[in-house]
Parts: sequence; C-alpha cells; structure tokens
Amino acid sequence: MGLSSIIARRSLTQRPGRTAFSILGVALGVATVVGVVTLDHATIEGYARPRQVKNRADIELSSAGGVVSSSDALRDLEGISAAAEFFQNDALLETVRAEAVGDTVGVKILAIEAEQAAAFGLYGLAAGGDLNPRASEREVIIGPRVAIEHGVEVGDEVLLSRPHRPVTKRCEDGVLVSVRDSAPDQPRSERFRVVGVLNREGVGRTGAGNVVVVDFDVGRDLYRGVPIQPRFWAAKDPSVDLERLRRSLAAAYSYSLNQGIVVGQAADERAFRTGVRMLGLLALVLGLYVIFHTLSMSLTERVQEVGTLHALGATRRQIGRVFFTEAVVLAGAGALVGVGLGLAFAFAAVQLGITTLGVGKYVQGFAVPWTTVGGLALTGFFVALVGSVYPLVAIGGTNTLAALRGEEALQRNRAHARRFHLVYAGLLALLVPGLYVTLVPVVGQLTGELVTVLLGVVGLLTLVVLLSLLLPVTLTALCAAIARPLAGVAP
Repeated sequence: MGLSSIIARRSLTQRPGRTAFSILGVALGVATVVGVVTLDHATIEGYARPRQVKNRADIELSSAGGVVSSSDALRDLEGISAAAEFFQNDALLETVRAEAVGDTVGVKILAIEAEQAAAFGLYGLAAGGDLNPRASEREVIIGPRVAIEHGVEVGDEVLLSRPHRPVTKRCEDGVLVSVRDSAPDQPRSERFRVVGVLNREGVGRTGAGNVVVVDFDVGRDLYRGVPIQPRFWAAKDPSVDLERLRRSLAAAYSYSLNQGIVVGQAADERAFRTGVRMLGLLALVLGLYVIFHTLSMSLTERVQEVGTLHALGATRRQIGRVFFTEAVVLAGAGALVGVGLGLAFAFAAVQLGITTLGVGKYVQGFAVPWTTVGGLALTGFFVALVGSVYPLVAIGGTNTLAALRGEEALQRNRAHARRFHLVYAGLLALLVPGLYVTLVPVVGQLTGELVTVLLGVVGLLTLVVLLSLLLPVTLTALCAAIARPLAGVAP
C-alpha cells in the first residue's frame, strides 16, 4: 500500500464522525432525488401495465367523416411520433413440402406497414428477422403455433390466401335458394417466404399463436376485390400534453386511447408529478452544498496537515493523491449509500400505497429506471468530488512555513477560495439542474409556464448559494460600520 493510500485511510478512520457525516451529506441528497424519481417511475409503470391493452399501440384510429388519410399525414399531426396503417382479417395458410402439398390451417393475418411496424414494439421475434419493405419477394412472419405444430421454419415457403366465400343465398318462401349469377369464390393463393417466427408476446398471442404478419401493401393485394377496413396505429409523443393530442385528432379521426398512456398524463397529475420532481432536485443541490461546506469547515486543519506533510518530505503530487483518494472514497460511498437509501425509500412508499399520484393507491410490481438512477448517482458523485477536493485547491499556492501557520495561510488564499466558491456555486445552480432535466425528462410538454417555474427554481438555487457567500462579507462590513463610532466612545 502506497504512502498516499495509508495517509488517506488513516485520515478517514481517525475522524469517523467527519467521515460518516460527509458520506451522509452526499447520500441524503442522492437518496432523495433517486427515491423521488424511482417512486414516480414505479407509480406510472405499476398503473400503466395492468391498463395496457395487449396487441395495440398507444392510439388506434380510423378516418372520420369520409376523410381519406395516410400514415404520413398522421405523423405530421402534433403529438404523434409514429404511425402505421394496418388491417386484420382471417386467412388460410398452406405449408409447401418438397414432395406434396402440406397442411392447411386457418390463421389471423396482420397486414401493417413494414417500415413502421418495429416502432410500436408490438411483437418480438423468436427466430429470423423482420419484414423488409423493399424485398423482391413476398415475405411473412409466422406465429409460434404455426411453426411448432406444422414444422415451418425460417426460409420455408408457405401459401397464403383469403378464406373461401360461399355462394350467396336468400330465403324464398321459407327455402334458402342460391342467388342467380352468384358463384362460389375461388381466392388465389400467393407464395410467401418465411423470414421470421414470432415469440409468444404481443401479436404472437393472437389466435393462440395461429397468426401471420405481412406488409400492408402485400396484404391489400392479397385481399383485392374484397372490402377491407384499414385503420391506423399511432404512438404518442411523450413531450406533448394529452389535451393537445386530443385536439389534434378530434378534427378528422375517431380514435381510442390505450389506457396505459393516460395514467399520470392529466393536467393535475402532471403538475403534481413535476412539483415532486422539482423538490427532488432541490434536495439534491442542497445536500451537495451542505457536504461542500462541511468539508470547507475543516480547511484550517487540512492546511496544517499539508504543512506537516511538506515538512516530512512529501511531494505535492503525493499530497494531491491523498486528498483525491479521500475525495473519491467520500463521494463514491455517499453516492452508493444514497442509491441504496433512495431505492429503499421508494420501495417502502410503494408498499405503503404512497405514490406520486396520491396516497392510498397501491401499484403492481416495483420497476426501477436503472439508467436514470445511474446517471443521478454519477452526477452526485461528480459534484461531491469537486467539493471534496476544495481544500487542496484552496491551499494550492501555500509554501511549507505558511501552511504550518494555518490561519495565516488561509487568509492569504482567501481570494483564491472565493473564486472557487463562485465556481462551485455555478456548478450547483446551473450544471446540476441542467443534468437533472436531461436525465429526468419533464412530464408532458415544456410550456412557457413550466419554463418559468424551472428558471425560478434555478434562480432560487443560485440565490441560496450566493447568499451563503455574500452574507458573511455583508455582516462583517455592517458590524464594522456599527463598531467604528462606538469604538471612539468606549475603545
């Protein structure tokens, strides 16, 4: 173990109170924001999942009032991030063997625009690949039951056709008679190449696994001459409010919303969730600022410590490694403890029915947004690390004799320390809110009112940080102005 590690370990273990409170300061800030974000995520996921209609996108639409629409026109509407035209119908699938015609089975067919199908995530593949809209041959994805029970594999060929339409009959004098000039329908069969096999999730559950997926244009050609009713699937843009989306769709479409996307999107719910998240941001910044000042209070002691190390022959690089090792341990331990406490808080709140949509609402499961949690922990670690190395920066220009004097060295580096305070204030007031909004997207649309609130939060954080820097100087000048005339009367 090197000299720097030994000194850093002894510094941390010989002052357990300072070490524990330093770690706790970082942990409380990280724990609050991690707990709030995780609780909100678990709330929405727990409410949305049971209400999510399977095998359907966020929105299902059909043109209203005789309006002829397309998926391109739908994607241009405010609040729509993806759209695809589709229809569903019955079909016949016939396996093709090398020696003879194989089995025939009735299936459900989903014809959807291949270029947009993957955007909805409504089906997954157990084998093979997705449809290629520019393929030179007709392609099909088959359901799991078709693959298992009929031995169809990726690369095989199958025949698809629409079901036979019987002769039209009508009742005459109580007897069913065939309509004149009506002949039984003989639909044509088209040859398809199997490019994928669905898994048992989403669309793969349709028809107990007896389902096929084809491109929309190919499916429409297969049902040529037969009236079909195409509809649209659309995905909601999360950055647009639900009210604006409904106004965009109401003019030309009849639609139904998948209930899973409505959870937490009402105006009052968005306002409450946004407020809770902003409180988490305040807690993070204040917690990090507290740890910064906790470490700053021991500056005089650390100045003398540096002087002693210099006198013993330690180089500045070795002293720098001592401070940096301590900083990494304090900030890293605080971030890890904060994540653990935050997840424990969120889990306990979910079990007690406390959610970001109200109290007494119990949700199913406990989902953790690990990517967001990891980003928040790294943000807390980085900012705490900068605060932890403050003593090293503040005494960077001190020589050995001045460092041994302690308070004198601190006075000489006061201007340098004040500049570092301002840098750290900007870090807390500007960088942390920016990173937070990036990692934790704002609920709903970023409206003018919401921007005003966010700027107000940043302004409040800046004011809190700057006041802690300006008040000591202001109070010193005020006390000096009061004491000066009194000193002449009673020196």
